[in-house]
Amino acid sequence: MIPNARKFVREIALNNFVVSIRAVDIPLRDLAGQSTAMKEELIQLGKLTVEKEEAEVIVIRGVSRVPNHCSAEEIAREVGVPVIDCVAAAIKAAESMVAMGLKNSRKAYPQP
Repeated sequence: MIPNARKFVREIALNNFVVSIRAVDIPLRDLAGQSTAMKEELIQLGKLTVEKEEAEVIVIRGVSRVPNHCSAEEIAREVGVPVIDCVAAAIKAAESMVAMGLKNSRKAYPQP
């Protein structure tokens, strides 16, 4: 999981802005009923990243974690830095594109 995340960060040219990539030690198949454990581990990893690597913001990848098991606001309160809710961010980005009237490029996606 972490090698794929590092590759993704490099591909989108954010490697100069990412100080750490960490993984929660709860397998996806075991998440049911583990909301408290998930929240506690996210808070622990967040605090560690802020303290040891001076992270200024936390981005939690994976819809199965935030907002489904805990809110970004809950983690941010405990960790002391902003935490991005990637689902909310993606929805807001899509809303903004619609509001600006943006559409797929006809060059990239020609009409059939």
